[in-house]
Amino acid sequence: MTHDPSFIGFGSLDAALEYQVDHGGWVFDAQDAEEAIWFPPTTPPSKIMLHPATRGFSGRLLSDPADSSALSFQPASEAA
Repeated sequence: MTHDPSFIGFGSLDAALEYQVDHGGWVFDAQDAEEAIWFPPTTPPSKIMLHPATRGFSGRLLSDPADSSALSFQPASEAA
């Protein structure tokens, strides 16, 4: 039986990126936080942006450790 987690929290961006090297996927690097969150490669960016673990955070979504580009997003402003 294979266990495929929907996300894994790491205490640092470096730790999450090391995991990503072996497992692929996405790493969410929250702005103003030391923690980072890894998501499997099958998770689309739109679901990551709406995921409870990232909701309300601004940050970068890193797709590949060899690729220096990143997707950035900020939470939607609350409706008045």
